[in-house]
Amino acid sequence: MSVLDARNGHPLQAFYVGGNPVAMAVDGRTGRVFVVDNGNNSVAIVDGRRGAVLVTIKLHNQPAAVEVDPRRGRAFVAVAGSVTVLNTRTAKVVGSIPTRGFPQAMGQDVSTGHVFVCAQDDTYPQPKNGLFDFLDALRARVTRQPQRVTRTLPLPAAKVYILDEAR
Repeated sequence: MSVLDARNGHPLQAFYVGGNPVAMAVDGRTGRVFVVDNGNNSVAIVDGRRGAVLVTIKLHNQPAAVEVDPRRGRAFVAVAGSVTVLNTRTAKVVGSIPTRGFPQAMGQDVSTGHVFVCAQDDTYPQPKNGLFDFLDALRARVTRQPQRVTRTLPLPAAKVYILDEAR
């Protein structure tokens, strides 16, 4: 992982966070950075101010994406078949929310506690993209599973934009 000066892009520091880091999210309140390492099935929690790995949490099955909810002190890590919920203050796994397929991307609305998961289905031998799960992260459950989609665009304005294959 490299730390750059936001004013000019110059490198400030570099350190190891895992064999195949694929996604990261920042907790703006604590300055912690959550780095998903697909190669080691883990997420590293980094002190972004000091540039040091605080802890590495072992997960299962292909972690691919992460979102942080600083209001509620939770991080959501997409793994194959579910979203693992972490307590950002204690760095402990506090739950798991089953989802469909292999999650590839996530978004969230921190004002409502909703997390949006876009996944690839598990059709063999030719998997297709397009599963979308709408999670109520506060109650740790899937609330809606709309029809197959090809892409999501989480944008501000209290809306989630979904591009549907059928249209």
